Amino acid sequence: AEKFIELFQIDPGGNFEGRSILHRTGDDSQAAESLECTLAEFYQRLGWWRQTLWDIRQKRPRPETDAKGILFWNGLMIRGLAAGFRATGRAEYRSAAETCWSWLTSHRDPQGNLFRFFQDGMGYGKGFLEDYAAVINAGLDLFDLTLDAQVLETCRALAREMDDLFYDPESGLYFFSRPDDSSLPLRIKDVDDNVVPSGNTLALEADFRLASIRSDCV
Repeated sequence: AEKFIELFQIDPGGNFEGRSILHRTGDDSQAAESLECTLAEFYQRLGWWRQTLWDIRQKRPRPETDAKGILFWNGLMIRGLAAGFRATGRAEYRSAAETCWSWLTSHRDPQGNLFRFFQDGMGYGKGFLEDYAAVINAGLDLFDLTLDAQVLETCRALAREMDDLFYDPESGLYFFSRPDDSSLPLRIKDVDDNVVPSGNTLALEADFRLASIRSDCV
């Protein structure tokens, strides 16, 4: 124990807010030298220490985890996978993108709406503008790779749904939420891009891409 305390610089007064965060300086060879053992013996000790700490940690209450998937984020991920395939030619990227997009667009509520959230194979919550727009653009990225007519037709159908649910003809922009959504006090039009593009940015991108493929597709 004394060697562990010395190596990982544990102090009775702590090194952060009264507690000690385990850390060590120097490389493994220096650590072995300070312990007066070989490098192989040091790795053996290090493995035992880690396993002991892990066993103790497992006895603590686990923190709550957010395991749900969000349609919007998955749409962005699919686009990333498609871009990865274009850049590297790795077939697993394309396969993952196609599988994910097919699953997301085929799982809907009884009224045919896209879900906002997924967890444990089940969907819940109705999709917002950003969900529809991200999935349409993801589908168009896949269409660029595959020229799959069914993918394009699904994108067209989703674009029509997006217009019906979110489009405001007075402003030419899209609302963030659906007209029947009572979970939000106001129907806003989000036009500001942040760390991710806004729903309107994605919707207009999708409209432009569809129009460039065929003028009457939206």
